[in-house]
Amino acid sequence: MKLHVFDTKRVSQTRGITAFSPMFKVISMFDDLNIAKLVQAQVVSCIAAFIQAEKGNLPFGERSTDTQADGTSRSLEKLYPGMIHRMAKDEQIQPFSPNVPNAEYFDHVRLILRLIGANLGLPLSITLLDTTQTTFHGYRGELEQARIGFRWIQTQFPLQWNAPTYRWQVRRWLPKLGMAARKLERDGLVYRHRWMGQGFPYVDPQKDRVADKIALDNVLDSPRRVVGHRGGDWDDIVRETVDDNGELIRRAIEKAAALTAETGEQITWREVLNPRAKAPAKAPRVEGAKGAASTEDAA
Repeated sequence: MKLHVFDTKRVSQTRGITAFSPMFKVISMFDDLNIAKLVQAQVVSCIAAFIQAEKGNLPFGERSTDTQADGTSRSLEKLYPGMIHRMAKDEQIQPFSPNVPNAEYFDHVRLILRLIGANLGLPLSITLLDTTQTTFHGYRGELEQARIGFRWIQTQFPLQWNAPTYRWQVRRWLPKLGMAARKLERDGLVYRHRWMGQGFPYVDPQKDRVADKIALDNVLDSPRRVVGHRGGDWDDIVRETVDDNGELIRRAIEKAAALTAETGEQITWREVLNPRAKAPAKAPRVEGAKGAASTEDAA
């Protein structure tokens, strides 16, 4: 069985086009260029020096003859690292130290990688996993631009893959669940769900948290959505927080009771939990008989 990740904007085709399609030709040519540069570097590394000799026409290395398609022949000579070539009489030594690869090669490589990364929505620093060519603020800007594409993929992939697959599986299960499931299907509740994407932490977490607090304090966003932006589930966080805090208080109460029984001193669970915390003030007590009120001293 094959499942297809479709693009809702492509209505004229069924197979789809991969995101790497615009880059295949460029990458193949770039690969050929790298091979040529490696061969060039190997040839340069073979020749160490030229030495003048009395007799000329000396081969570089082992010589062989190759017959061409038109019947002519050509001589081929092997090269090996560190070889020394003896030159003919009256020939002079010529320095041979080309710069391979040259400085322009690295700029060209960066250009090719920029073109490849642009088709994938990846700035150069992220493509190379290297931030030595940019500043912190420059990298932060590149990362924010890349996350625009990441968030778009997170919203599109559930529509193209997750949700259709979920509905397909539910339709397979419904006949086995009886009348209750069919009623939910008629009410439109059986397919109700929400996909939570992975959050993208900010480069500077402190600023991210301050921005969240400002949004919550000014009712610009809800706790559920703030947590959702981070890739979490608000219901899970609330349940876990209440459970953890309840367990913390329960253990503090048990320990305070044990210390009170052991020492005879009245010890509260708040003192066990945080000895530096102050006890909460007691509320005023109202005497209902005569309407007079008396207030206990705050602890």
